[in-house]
Order: sequence, then C-alpha cells, then structure tokens
Amino acid sequence: RSPAGLPPSALESTAAASRREVLRGAASRAATEDTESRVQRMAQLHRSLKASSLEARRAVTRWDSHVQRCMFFEDLEARQFKAAAELLSVRPTAGLPRGGC
Repeated sequence: RSPAGLPPSALESTAAASRREVLRGAASRAATEDTESRVQRMAQLHRSLKASSLEARRAVTRWDSHVQRCMFFEDLEARQFKAAAELLSVRPTAGLPRGGC
C-alpha cells in the first residue's frame, strides 16, 4: 500500500488521469489560441478584400468618367455639337462643365 492508503494501481491510474487533464487543458488552450489567430487572419483578409473592392469601384468610376470625356471631345472634334450637348445634359462628369451648355 502507498502512503495515501491506495493500492499502487489506483495511484498509477490517478496519475495518468491527472496527466490527461493537463494535456487536455494544454490542447484546449492551443485550440483557443489557434481559433483566435484564425479569427484575426480572417478579419485582416476581410479588411483587405473590402479595401480592394472599394479601389476597384473607384477605378471603374474613373474609367467611366474617362470614356465620357473622350466621347465628349470626339463629338466636339467631329463638330457634333448637339451630341456633345446631349452628353453633357445626360450625365455630368468630372472635368466637364456641369449643367449642360
């Protein structure tokens, strides 16, 4: 018998159970840290995708504005003043006078 009054097999099983609990606690902490790092990575990815989306929208808007300006100046160059005036009145864009002719 051991000093605690338990048979040796009971002490061994108690020690094994104690080790398992310690390992479970460590695994649980590791899983929590892993989950936290995943959430942080996902949040960073979300911010990056959002910024890229906004940048793409700005690029599309700039491209549309550029195309509108080109069409306006092509109409002026071809002396199609009515078409240029209509383009101005339909959709005023940056770089062109607002409100039409």
